[in-house]
Amino acid sequence: DVPQGVVRMLNVGPVHEAGFTGKGVRIVMVDSGFAHDHPFFVLHKYQSSIALAPGAANRDADANGHGTGESANIFAVAPDATFIGVKVDNDDDPRAGASMLEGFQEALRHSPKVISISMGYDLRADDGVAPLTELPKSLVALEAEIQAAVAAGIIVVFSSGNGHYSFPGQMKEVISAGGVFADAAGRLSASDYASAFQSRIY
Repeated sequence: DVPQGVVRMLNVGPVHEAGFTGKGVRIVMVDSGFAHDHPFFVLHKYQSSIALAPGAANRDADANGHGTGESANIFAVAPDATFIGVKVDNDDDPRAGASMLEGFQEALRHSPKVISISMGYDLRADDGVAPLTELPKSLVALEAEIQAAVAAGIIVVFSSGNGHYSFPGQMKEVISAGGVFADAAGRLSASDYASAFQSRIY
């Protein structure tokens, strides 16, 4: 039940009651897209702006649905934050969308306090099982951008993965976020595809 269930399960209620609702905080989320004309967002009067990363298209659509759903969690926790969504998908041509690096670089252009990205790369060896012990050169630029952003005081959050050896989630500079299942009684249980691993790189 969003937003009430998220607020309850994360114990955000007392924080809201103390007057902390995200007001004045700029949060940039990089994801598949943000269909914020959906009645859910209109009903709750959530405000947002959407930017397109290079190659992304259709500012008001989210053919995948992932970013729209993830953004609802941000609004539940920080309903008064300044939310900027950076869309990386091209709905007409999946091969033409932006890379995660391009999405992150676009996020930096919006003077964020927080960058949240619920995506990542799975760093597995060629056998498809063992974790890599060295970061692929193709990801070094993203690593450097993240390190520079954190050094500049930006809070960077990435997903810990769905059974992945997730990068950038395994970087020591970022907050690596996971999730749990919650039943109607509020009991929590780990997903059967949750990520749990010791990084061989960091």
